[in-house]
Amino acid sequence: MKKAMSNVDVAAMVKELQDRIGGGFMGKAYQQSSDRIWLSVQSPAEGRLDLLLETGRRVHITKAERPASKTPPQFPTMLRSHLSGGRIVDIRQHQFDRLLEIKVERSGTPRYLIVELFPKGSMILLDESRNILSMLRKMLYRG
Repeated sequence: MKKAMSNVDVAAMVKELQDRIGGGFMGKAYQQSSDRIWLSVQSPAEGRLDLLLETGRRVHITKAERPASKTPPQFPTMLRSHLSGGRIVDIRQHQFDRLLEIKVERSGTPRYLIVELFPKGSMILLDESRNILSMLRKMLYRG
């Protein structure tokens, strides 16, 4: 069994997500574990879907039970405040790398959710100028 998505897998998933949730609306965000975020999405073609984003491993639509916590952690709270109710206007793979970018517009303002699908990756929420608003987990690199 595969432990992570390859560049080709990410390209195929981007195409599927464009077809299934492109033009849809973002709902709430939930955090199941330190590296797993669930996004509720209202698809134009299929109705409500759950998008599972797992850093360093995978991205896919799921029908599994999604967790609900009484007080969500900081990152899903930031996602809710910046993305909920926004329209998904673009889903792309950055330069055939294992980076997924979801562009969401809310009130005419774009926001970008970047999902790193390589080992020890993270998720990053960017504003319209591509400045970091929030990160799932902070990474420190030497140099």
